[in-house]
Amino acid sequence: MHKSLIIFDWDGTLVDSSKTIVRSIQQTACQMGLKIPPQETIQLLLGLNLSHIIDNLFSKLDESSKENFITSYLKCYANNAQGSDTCYKNVYQSLYELRRRKILLAVATNKTRFTLTISMEVTYLKDFFTTTICAEQAEPKPNPLMIEQILMALQTKPEHAILVGDSILDMETAHNAGIDAIAVTHDANNKHNFSNIPYVIKNFEQLIQYVL
Repeated sequence: MHKSLIIFDWDGTLVDSSKTIVRSIQQTACQMGLKIPPQETIQLLLGLNLSHIIDNLFSKLDESSKENFITSYLKCYANNAQGSDTCYKNVYQSLYELRRRKILLAVATNKTRFTLTISMEVTYLKDFFTTTICAEQAEPKPNPLMIEQILMALQTKPEHAILVGDSILDMETAHNAGIDAIAVTHDANNKHNFSNIPYVIKNFEQLIQYVL
């Protein structure tokens, strides 16, 4: 299935940032005197945008407190990302090979622009991507707007693009945008049920086989 454009989710797909996110949320909750949510509870919400995560964990926060939480969280993320945000196995090599084959690469993520920029810098991945769309620029996934903006910016038809992600949310986003999708499980570390997804890979070594 040759594609000219591959759109990637970020957290859980290219980069394991779960420790950074969990630690930053817990530290922020501690700083604000809130009940610290357990790691398992936070991990169930990974993939949602930050605002929705906060709403799920701290539903009684007013708007002012929520804004303060976001500000503190971003500072914590910046401090925690170095050495904690790490690429999954063979991600760098695969992206290099795809770029060498002249395939356009993009990112559609529910992360904020600030945290994506930090994560891109500490993982040395930022130069691989032609365009990136974040939470501030479009409705969050599974709304297809992020994908539609990327297709428009890169002048690519839906049938020539594919989304690679690690969650059902990503698969729904691809479906809503009318493009194909590949689910990546990273050697069964993923807890999502992809039994109804046509294309599922265990790691990035297999990605090249599917898209070239």
